[in-house]
Amino acid sequence: MNTKTFKTGDIVTPEFLNELQNPSFNKQPGEVGHLPTPDRLHIPLGNYGFAKIEKNDNAISFEIRENKQFDPSVIQYTTESKELYQGHSFDGGVYPATTQEWMKSGSGAVQYHQEFKVNQGGHTEDVLINKTIDDNGDIVPAFGMICIYSVSGGINPDPPQKCEITASGPIAYTHDGTRWVQNA
Repeated sequence: MNTKTFKTGDIVTPEFLNELQNPSFNKQPGEVGHLPTPDRLHIPLGNYGFAKIEKNDNAISFEIRENKQFDPSVIQYTTESKELYQGHSFDGGVYPATTQEWMKSGSGAVQYHQEFKVNQGGHTEDVLINKTIDDNGDIVPAFGMICIYSVSGGINPDPPQKCEITASGPIAYTHDGTRWVQNA
């Protein structure tokens, strides 16, 4: 049913009232009961945080974020990367430490990341399913593998280490600054 401009005294038909009671995103603009689909929907949740849905080019994303001063949590998903992210972080302020803990999954792979940094030191650990860390320190696909990666930094940092678990069994490596060297 198409739009109609009402004037005082006009009769509202039963068909028009029925269409008003059946709103739909599938109706065309100008039709009675048409619901527009915005490219961005942002829902503030007061002191609790916010939720938002966005459409960018050919990708859709959503985010739910908690509004806490310390250790806020977030959930994100985008159709572009096809990855679901859930985590939280804490930036110290008074206590000079930052921590992160999050998990990302999608396309048959999972990454769990935990990090703690304070002053000149800290520790990072990743558990990767169907991924591994290459010689350059980049995360790359590795089907059928579980990789446990850890590194600690500071004045006397430990070299990065990883353990790859495959059908052949676990193999431990230490990074020599250039490449991974299998432990004896």
